Formats: sequence, structure tokens, C-alpha cells
Amino acid sequence: NDTLICLCPAGYTGSRCEAYNSLCVPNPCQFNGTCIPSGTTGYICICPPSFTGPQCNLVTNPCLYLP
Repeated sequence: NDTLICLCPAGYTGSRCEAYNSLCVPNPCQFNGTCIPSGTTGYICICPPSFTGPQCNLVTNPCLYLP
């Protein structure tokens, strides 16, 4: 019993990449965050270090970015 695992291109989800989720195209995650489709109508952002929030738009330590 072989199991097929598909690695979907950006914007596509599902066991065979059959569903297109346009919420990640263009990427709504700021500061180079990674957009991951969640279900058919949502997404989550994986934020880089020092950023947080729904779209990675919040700085976790604002003192790092002051002149």
C-alpha cells in the first residue's frame, strides 16, 4: 500500500494540490514571513525572528529598531 504525498506549489492545497488558495498570493505576511494556507478560506503567517502578529507586522522588541 503506497502512499502518495504531494508537495504543492505556492497557493495550492489539498491532498493532490487541487485547491487554489489565493490568500497567499501575493504574500500578506510582512518582513519575509511565510504564508501557509489554512483550510479553504484562511492562512497563517510564520513570522521571522523579532516579528509577530497575524501578518508579522508587530515587532517583538521595538528597541532593536530605534535609531
